Amino acid sequence: MRDDVVAGLERAKDIPTLPEIVVRLMEALNSGHAGAAQIAEIVSTDPAIAARILRLANSAYYGRAGSGREITSVPYAVARIGFREIKNLVMTLSVFRMFELKGAAFDLKGVWRHSASVAYATKVVHGYARDGYAATDEEIDAYYAAGLLHEIGLLLLYRYFPDRVNALFEGYQKNGGNFLAGETEHLGTTHATVGGFIARRWDLPEMIVVPMENYLDPETTPESFRRAARVVHLADYLVSLHHPDQSAVPLMEATESYQAALRALDIPLRSVDEILDLVEEGTEHSKAVVSF
Repeated sequence: MRDDVVAGLERAKDIPTLPEIVVRLMEALNSGHAGAAQIAEIVSTDPAIAARILRLANSAYYGRAGSGREITSVPYAVARIGFREIKNLVMTLSVFRMFELKGAAFDLKGVWRHSASVAYATKVVHGYARDGYAATDEEIDAYYAAGLLHEIGLLLLYRYFPDRVNALFEGYQKNGGNFLAGETEHLGTTHATVGGFIARRWDLPEMIVVPMENYLDPETTPESFRRAARVVHLADYLVSLHHPDQSAVPLMEATESYQAALRALDIPLRSVDEILDLVEEGTEHSKAVVSF
């Protein structure tokens, strides 16, 4: 069945492409020469996103760090929020807009809230890690992107195989059991694997693709990306633990892998409550971002 699903996706002519605004923004920021005016110009090519960025710049979450004055121009919004956060926000807003699924047996907005919260939580988890690894800004941004996109394979599966995906969720809601085993039974693959498929179609860097397609089982991830997969795995678990109704994918029995990730990242158990408090802050942030 996996071959059937993969072949179906490979044959599809209308696989969504990464929005042009995201591509341009990533290229500009990766060049190392972009200024606020250039970033603002790119953001302004999409009026809906520009308007959302302005609203977010004036929200309590961002406004409290500024002068308190109302921001009315995109360049000032970029300056207040910061280049890296602008990139993250534009990716979030652009990708979320790509999927409008009707008739799904799961809550699409809940998936996006969960994904945005997991993206935020990767920063928190990395910040509490005491394993001595000095991640670069690029790697930290990759953690965020992998967290943001970790369930996007589920949306792609629903787009092309809605009956199978609905049967999977309806069976789980009725009978319980192991959701991931059911995913393999109904689809022959997992949403994480399919997420890797679309991320490669988008030519995203391997430092994003490999963790997002391996976050369910980080200990089997290739060594150079294992830490990133652990960060995403732990972020997903903690967000699901705190808000189990947000994710479309039910909280897995991840106690063993969760503890393994904590040990590998050298995060003491006593820090988990503090992390959960910060995850709650991230959840409030994700609600602001995903409030369509």
